[in-house]
Amino acid sequence: MEQEFNLLIVESPTKSKTIAKYLQDEPERWVVMATLGHILNLPDDEHGIEQRGEAFVGKWVYEKGKKKLVEEIAETAKKAKAVWVATDPDREGEKIALDVVARAELKQYHRVTFNEITRSEILTAIKERARTLDVRITEAQRARRYIDREVGYPISQLLRADFKRSCSEHRPSGVGRVLSAALHILAENEKRIEAFVSEPYWQIVVDYVTEGIPFRATNQLKFKEENAEQLQEVIHLVRKNVHIVEEFKPNNHDIAPYPPLTTSRLQRGGFYLFGFAPNHTMDLAQQLFELGYITYHRTDSYRISDTAITEMTKVLTDFFGAEHTLVARREFRKTKKNADAHEAVRPTYFEEEYFPSNIDEIWRQKGDTNILGKDHHKLYEFIFYRTIAVQLKNAVYDTTQVVTSVAGIKFKAQANHAIYQGWEMIGGRFIKASERNERDEWKDREIQLPSMTIGDTLAPVNIEAIEKKTRQPDRYGIGRFITTLDDAGIARPSTLDTIIPSLTAKDYVFVRNGMLYVSELGKAVDAWVMAKCPWMADRDHAKDFEDKLDLIASGEIDTADDLINEYHKLVQILRDDLGIDLQVGKPTPSQIEYATNIAKQKKIEIPEGLFGSDTATAAFIKRNQILKVEVGICPECKVGKIVMREKMFGCSEFKGGCKFVLWIKNAELFLDRFKIEHTEHFLKELVQKALEKKPMHLTGIPGKGGNNFDAAIILTKHETYGWQLGFDFKVKKL
Repeated sequence: MEQEFNLLIVESPTKSKTIAKYLQDEPERWVVMATLGHILNLPDDEHGIEQRGEAFVGKWVYEKGKKKLVEEIAETAKKAKAVWVATDPDREGEKIALDVVARAELKQYHRVTFNEITRSEILTAIKERARTLDVRITEAQRARRYIDREVGYPISQLLRADFKRSCSEHRPSGVGRVLSAALHILAENEKRIEAFVSEPYWQIVVDYVTEGIPFRATNQLKFKEENAEQLQEVIHLVRKNVHIVEEFKPNNHDIAPYPPLTTSRLQRGGFYLFGFAPNHTMDLAQQLFELGYITYHRTDSYRISDTAITEMTKVLTDFFGAEHTLVARREFRKTKKNADAHEAVRPTYFEEEYFPSNIDEIWRQKGDTNILGKDHHKLYEFIFYRTIAVQLKNAVYDTTQVVTSVAGIKFKAQANHAIYQGWEMIGGRFIKASERNERDEWKDREIQLPSMTIGDTLAPVNIEAIEKKTRQPDRYGIGRFITTLDDAGIARPSTLDTIIPSLTAKDYVFVRNGMLYVSELGKAVDAWVMAKCPWMADRDHAKDFEDKLDLIASGEIDTADDLINEYHKLVQILRDDLGIDLQVGKPTPSQIEYATNIAKQKKIEIPEGLFGSDTATAAFIKRNQILKVEVGICPECKVGKIVMREKMFGCSEFKGGCKFVLWIKNAELFLDRFKIEHTEHFLKELVQKALEKKPMHLTGIPGKGGNNFDAAIILTKHETYGWQLGFDFKVKKL
């Protein structure tokens, strides 16, 4: 007789393997299955939402390959003693759980969520936190998905049609509810930068040395070019008159540690510390979460559990002493209504073996080094130090101020000197660098002031006018832009890392040295949105939308249909104002040819009327595109197979979360740059050999100044731009 078992359903294959290891020693048998992300989606080739009276109904279709998977889950569930649906603890996870329950026809089930993938958390959740589906959360997710489709789908069509009608040189691809607000923030800042004219000015400084301690005092007046004569007069006065201490105010200032990590601060820190793109940071965090090393990484919360606080306090007391450790929990003010939905991002363990200096050994022991590497270690170290700093005492800085007076002209200096390190004793500069940009660098300068008495006379050692320039508005860097979006409340943790890639993919924004620039196309699209539908770009409107979703999720608003209808009407008003009858676009000849070739090779019928719609044709190609020859094992996830598609080399496990992509266009540009002739076969062979760690070695490659060189071509992973071709000069020809 077959042994009874419990069925546990999660999203990720990696998570399923981790959980299966924890459950294998339990008295009861467990089977763990993964959905590989969403199982249903709105169709690619049509609007997919129908209004029936005051209600809206979506046409949900299976993601590719998911119908068979759901059938397997249903069959397994029938044999199981009990079924536990443990998809992620957020709105998308609740929607996936709903789809699994409905499509697999699960009559009896338990809904559980795990904030961390540890043995104790899993067993506690199963024993104590089982519940049914929360329809309030799924209703909020339905609202977001429907409204994004109600807005993005038709307005993108109207945008393209209006640009085409006006004979514009620009060809925008589309807009969305969040993208429009994000683009507008950048476009407005771009206008301020372009309008800015830098002007020189001068400030007078005096250098002193007292008790062997040098310090500089600055006059706050700014002299412009037209004030040159006045500047010289003031300098003359400062040089010939006595310098007297007018004010001396000793002061100490407590500096608290930064709050625990939310999703946006994690992404900001990943960028400022390591140059990681936000989506790369989230990929690393996803794997650390699924393998049980950090808590859930999509969160708005500063909260840390009581258990974690107790563990942290014990470890810190043991290693640094009670005199440096807070016994009581450090509290941080919540900034958002939903901020306690999850914990902050933190390590799951605080024992010595889980310190960053020791964690690699744990990864080796658990067999996780095939997935976790140097980038994971960097991010884990940041999360670890940022978290434990919370329970160390405040740093204390000497911020004494002195004001000297010279013939009534004032000069001011302020100390900035740590007299007690507190939390900064553990990676203080490291942690501070995760939050600051170039404009804040002065805060790390060490400045000491000697003790002085009011009325003292000081002897200047240097007096000069320092030329400075008015500073243009700060350009948004990747890190600061992410936190700006989050602070404005116009995006959720689940979508923050997708915004910049979406803007760059549409060519509205480009990235240079980590800074964001708006293209001419992006400016044109923003101008169109502001002229035709300014509500799309309005921060308050976007924040109000997120607030209403929170009210739906909490049950304070019963149904999403009123909110969906509100946006439906806004789009209808725009359609009427523009007077554009949305006709379905026709596919290009190349689309028709490509779709026809796919149909022939796969021996499938072309649906009737397919070539009457460019959207339907594109969806047909996407669903049925032929995977070319496999060329090797994926270096990213170590599990999937790399296959050559029409435009890229991609991993077969992309549905399971693997992000490996090598764009063929970028690879060809690399080869062209060095005048390396190539064909499709050559490129396939080159990538295949690189994946096999037997890279193709080329000789006589044209270099700078007419000098040729020899090198092997390998695959490299750039922290910001992903997988690329590169040279290795150490590899010898075989």
